[in-house]
Amino acid sequence: MTTRGLALINASTAYSQGATGNGIIVAVIDTGSDQTHPDLTGQFTGPTHDINAAERAAGDIDTEGHGTLVTGIIAARRDGLGIMGTAFEASILDIRADRAGSCAEPDGCRYPVTDVAAAINYAVNNGARVINLSLGSEPGNDQTIENAIIDAAQRGVLIVVSAGNDAEPPTTDENGNPVAAKGTSVNSPARAAGYTTSLGRVVAVGAVIAGGNSGTPDTEDTGRIAGFSNRAGSQARDAYILAPGQGVVSTGPDDDVAFPGDPTNDPDSIGDYYRVSGTSFAAPYVSGSLALLLQTFPNLQARPEDALRILLDTADDYIDLTPDPILGTVAGAGVDDVSGVGLLNLGRAFQPQGAQTAFFNGQRVLLGSLMGAPGGAFGDWAEQGGLFEGIALVDRYDRAFQLNASAMSRAGEAPLANLRARTASLAGETRAVRAGAIQLSWHTPKLFEDRAAPYQPEAQSQFAATFHFDSGEVAAGRGGSLPQIAPSASLISEPGMPGLLTPAASWASVRHTFGPVDVHAFTSADETSHRYGAGIGRTTLDWTLRSSLETLQDEETALGGAVQSRLGEDNQGRLTAWTGEGAWKPGQGWELSGGFELGLAELEGLDARGVYTSRWSLGASRGFGPATLTFVLAQPRRTERGLLTFETVTGADTSGLLFSERQISLTPSGRQLNFETRLRWQVVEGWNAETAAAWITSPNHVALADDAGVLWLGLRGRF
Repeated sequence: MTTRGLALINASTAYSQGATGNGIIVAVIDTGSDQTHPDLTGQFTGPTHDINAAERAAGDIDTEGHGTLVTGIIAARRDGLGIMGTAFEASILDIRADRAGSCAEPDGCRYPVTDVAAAINYAVNNGARVINLSLGSEPGNDQTIENAIIDAAQRGVLIVVSAGNDAEPPTTDENGNPVAAKGTSVNSPARAAGYTTSLGRVVAVGAVIAGGNSGTPDTEDTGRIAGFSNRAGSQARDAYILAPGQGVVSTGPDDDVAFPGDPTNDPDSIGDYYRVSGTSFAAPYVSGSLALLLQTFPNLQARPEDALRILLDTADDYIDLTPDPILGTVAGAGVDDVSGVGLLNLGRAFQPQGAQTAFFNGQRVLLGSLMGAPGGAFGDWAEQGGLFEGIALVDRYDRAFQLNASAMSRAGEAPLANLRARTASLAGETRAVRAGAIQLSWHTPKLFEDRAAPYQPEAQSQFAATFHFDSGEVAAGRGGSLPQIAPSASLISEPGMPGLLTPAASWASVRHTFGPVDVHAFTSADETSHRYGAGIGRTTLDWTLRSSLETLQDEETALGGAVQSRLGEDNQGRLTAWTGEGAWKPGQGWELSGGFELGLAELEGLDARGVYTSRWSLGASRGFGPATLTFVLAQPRRTERGLLTFETVTGADTSGLLFSERQISLTPSGRQLNFETRLRWQVVEGWNAETAAAWITSPNHVALADDAGVLWLGLRGRF
């Protein structure tokens, strides 16, 4: 059995996140509760505190069980037997404030204003986080209770007040004179919800229909505002919320107490269950909901107004374009005088609100920035190292939600070369000229017209110039990359490295021979990176060796990938590397070549230490008359070791967000290997053909990534 209202407010979403209300004290200021009811045993902080205990006679009880009914909706135990309260593990501070003997009077229980004020003060002094006031009267001049509510709110307590059950449409009296509608705004003390002095910590609660009186929910009327419920009015509309309050089920006194002598009563003497209606029974749904929020997000306890604001902001807008019978106006979109902010919805209240951010080293990082595809030297470092495991996302209210680490990855594309750009380059115009010691060449890629593009920039020409002298040479160029000995795969791109088709790169190199040793220096730069270095080498008729110390500064990526951007900084990387490359002609038309790079990387803006990288390639080629066959095996740059230390939010407690220092590895899960075979041959005089095939295993250094491949066939001639 349920209270019938939990489904209407989507409470299951809160429960799925572990919300129970445990540890939160909710004060119920009412007629006292039956603490022996099976669903309520163990749910109280102690015996009922009776404000009027000195005047109370032994048999002075509320036979209607109003307080017990209210308490059951808040905190009835979840035991699978009776009903379940909204915050079924909250603790109830039970306070009785009705005047002695008043519950036996024809007009029912009455609450002296001074006694309610005293009860509110008692609740605050005894640890209540939430106070439920399912009581009220038509507004008057006495503000004793409202002043006590304001004082409690200013001391950090949330107060939930029923709006009132006085709503009646306008009519005429027996003489035909018009009688104004009643309940057009909230009663006292609920009107305190509209006071600025309440600091946003007081809420008025109206009622909607939870189900029909027959026991079967009336699907047509469920969720409609109850006819008896006071409307929001203009003053309290921003702090007025609707909750189930008609046809709800809760705990009550034994039927022999409620209906003495009724022949249908059961034979036992324990508490029973009743279907009831009234804003008195809508308010405890809100009180219980606040307890759930304060327990699940404990840092809200220091900002209780935010807990209430969450409920108000996430309420379902109540829209009814039929004029309201009480106010005569429609409940339109947004906050209105009929329904206030709308119907309580815990499903939305327990979802992150606003932009979700993570904290890294004190910086807020938007959720979208955390996502990234593997690539470059670091590959899938974030997933392999467990960057997002245990990290909490924070919403606009600084509530901590556990991040779903598996949802943070994006599939990376295999780093295959841009075949369109390759085609444009090979189909372009090339010229070369040599005059003595000077050699010049230039190349303009072909511009393929894209009719769908509003604008296409002109193709950028590439050029190279070399000056040879007795003991060396000087070379410079724009486009492509520095000449190299080590082989590379032409159909596979390498993020973070300039490619042969890069049009904006410029480069220069110098080589000088001192006896058997060559000394060389070089530099290259494009819009986002700068590379420079120097080294020594030696060249003979059959072999060439070269070793260099070089530096690469990348201003846009972390060595071809994303590291800093996933932690709130700008991607950039600096690599200091020792490189070696060489080639050997063993005879019979063969040429063997290879190269390696061992680097030490720096990631500016992060505490990343001991980041070492490797890169290597091997190649073999052989000429067969007019044809050349080439094989290449290569590993692009990969991080071999490295540790990243950072501080992040992992949760929250009553003191605020919890920050923890974490350390993870920067190495990826796999190792990418590139295989390529090329065959180039002369078809006829002036015409050359090329066919190539490339295969990539563990693309982007992701162990479980699907292999990828590409085939190429080209024909080029002179006109």
